[in-house]
Amino acid sequence: MSSCSQGQPRTRIGCLPCPGMFTLFDLAAPEELGIHQFQDPGLLGESTEKSRGIIYTQKAGFLDLAHVRLAIDWSHYFQEQVQQAMLNFDTHITLSGMDATRYHLKFNYPAQWRAVTPIQKAALINELSLRTGQRLAYTVLTWHEIITWFGYRSTVVIPEGPSAFTYDDMISHVIGLRVAETAARLPSHLTWDQAVTKALDEELRYLGAQSPEETMTAIESVEGVWWHDGAVLRRQIETGLDVGSLRPWLIEDAGRGQITASTTLAIPSMDQIGGMDFGDLVEIELESDITEYDDILSVLPTKMTRVKPDRDFVMIVDKIRDEMIDSFGADVGHP
Repeated sequence: MSSCSQGQPRTRIGCLPCPGMFTLFDLAAPEELGIHQFQDPGLLGESTEKSRGIIYTQKAGFLDLAHVRLAIDWSHYFQEQVQQAMLNFDTHITLSGMDATRYHLKFNYPAQWRAVTPIQKAALINELSLRTGQRLAYTVLTWHEIITWFGYRSTVVIPEGPSAFTYDDMISHVIGLRVAETAARLPSHLTWDQAVTKALDEELRYLGAQSPEETMTAIESVEGVWWHDGAVLRRQIETGLDVGSLRPWLIEDAGRGQITASTTLAIPSMDQIGGMDFGDLVEIELESDITEYDDILSVLPTKMTRVKPDRDFVMIVDKIRDEMIDSFGADVGHP
């Protein structure tokens, strides 16, 4: 798969997984998604891409197509940046993400790194940059869920708190990471957009993606429980970072809204690559210019100017869970 090297991914606007005023609700047909487009085609450009909409899948539950595509492209963008940094043997880099936020990366190369042969090192860097790109993309999108609950808005017009940690968001990010990895491993003669188009189609087939009509039936089956009158009542208030996986919310019988057990989906890790443990290779810290940043920092026990996602996200999400329980009731975090 060839590199894109076109700057940061395009902006995409998601939707709530239910109809209603201000939900921006839309449905997507899995077989009519068009060709993926990393860059915005602009007013005069041509595009067949279906960039947004909700799809229900038998193995991953509700997916927000915009969130899936965001996770795919940010994974690839960060992979390219990290790959170049590791080829340069950099020890520190700073990368910009979404939402006026900067990500500071510190590389802790293992003691045996200099002894690795050039061929082995090239293969390791390719794999490590892929995994780090996925990790960073998941961090960026999890941070977006966090800050929207604290009041952040991408636009002045539409409040985003109602969309924080909805039951389609986090699992969409995980699926996006999976597609990005598949696309990255496809033959090099394919462009990034071609590789993603192929990989996304394969992933949706594997997940048992449903038609718009079937998706609407699934949505209606949980009306009054998961959502009501355009408001999402249940939230998947978890990241899976503490256990390395995430369990999707599935509906066994769309007609009756029964919930079925599901297998967990792994979140890519840095453990045991090429016979070595790279779990400590990259330390990530973030800092943001958004006005809500100080309120988020106040959740943490000590005065800090940066957030360490591996350490702090669990604490911040726990605070969000408590506030959501106060707002929506004790069952807010359960299917």
